[in-house]
Amino acid sequence: VGAAVLNYGNVAYWSKWWTFEEIFGNKYAYLAALNRPIMIAEFACLSYGGDRADWYEAALRNLPRRHPEIKALVFFHVMGDATVTPQALDWTLTHDSTLTQIIARQISRWYDENESANRSN
Repeated sequence: VGAAVLNYGNVAYWSKWWTFEEIFGNKYAYLAALNRPIMIAEFACLSYGGDRADWYEAALRNLPRRHPEIKALVFFHVMGDATVTPQALDWTLTHDSTLTQIIARQISRWYDENESANRSN
C-alpha cells in the first residue's frame, strides 16, 4: 500500500508548514488496518515556511518504532517540479550536505536499533 508525504510548507495559498505526523499520522491507522506493508512512495519537504533539516530529522527519528508497518520509503528528489504551482519547486536533497548528513544519521539509527533488538531476543 503506497502513500505520499509531501510538505509543501507555505509555498501556496492552500498550504502551510506541516509536520510529518500532521500529514501522515491519521492515514497510518487506516493503512495499517489493511494488514499490508506500507510504502511511502513520495517523501519530501520544501524549505518554504520552516526548516527542512528539522522536518526530516523529526520525521525520520522514530519512524520504525512509531509506524512499524512502513517497510519502504522513497525520497521525492525532483528539481523543477511545476505540477502544483506555476513556479518550479526544488525538492532535491543532495545539494545540502547538512540535510543529507541528518538523513543518513537518522536512517543509520534504525539499523542500530534493529540490531540491538535482535541481540536482546
